[in-house]
Amino acid sequence: MAKQVPRGSFQKLGLSALDLKTAFSSLTNTLTSLRTDSGAPSLTLRSVLKEAAGQRGTHGWDVYLKEGDRRDGGNNMTAVSKQRFDLTSKRFVDVPFLTGSCGIAHSKNVFNEGAERVVYHCHEVDMAGQALGPKLIAKETKFQELMEDFNFHNTFCRVQGQAQVLADLFNRRTQRRPELSISFLECCVFEVRDDRWPNGVARILAEMELEGRWMKWNNNAGIRIQIVVPDAVAGRTLLSAA
Repeated sequence: MAKQVPRGSFQKLGLSALDLKTAFSSLTNTLTSLRTDSGAPSLTLRSVLKEAAGQRGTHGWDVYLKEGDRRDGGNNMTAVSKQRFDLTSKRFVDVPFLTGSCGIAHSKNVFNEGAERVVYHCHEVDMAGQALGPKLIAKETKFQELMEDFNFHNTFCRVQGQAQVLADLFNRRTQRRPELSISFLECCVFEVRDDRWPNGVARILAEMELEGRWMKWNNNAGIRIQIVVPDAVAGRTLLSAA
């Protein structure tokens, strides 16, 4: 059976908690692979170019300015709206661009990709197309067919918002101690007009770019990195699941 699913494996379930944890981690990883890989044969990867490591917009930028400020380069490249997912109404609502912002720009080439999305450098821009506000990353589907799915980013934004609600509850219970504080990046969706997209409309997911060095403690399947933590009281060394 394990051979019938992408990267499947057979787990012999033992009686210990560690064996059970391993089995569930394997199951989660298999389900994640099944959801992404099983659709791959029927979906066509978009043809995108990738920046070299350390580059940022070296090959130019796609600039989308609001109506009246546009300089489109022949592709009707217009910024239409900026939206966030509202958990109360369970729908996207319009939010303002940054003060002085006339639209957004993202790098022509991607700098990274995940199981379902390609990632570009991004920022809001002023009238001259110059960067305004914090650095962002923009995410789009990596599959040609899903470029027509207007709701592609909905689940991501909804789950991100729900996660922050839970994080706020956790932070209150722990009295907002800095070492225990949890937060999730706030994301938004820019709607733009671009004749290169099916139906001439694109929705670009954006969130703040994390600068510096960061540790990813777990992968998308929930598998966690094991770290060694010194025990200052007993002089022991403990193996902890981060």
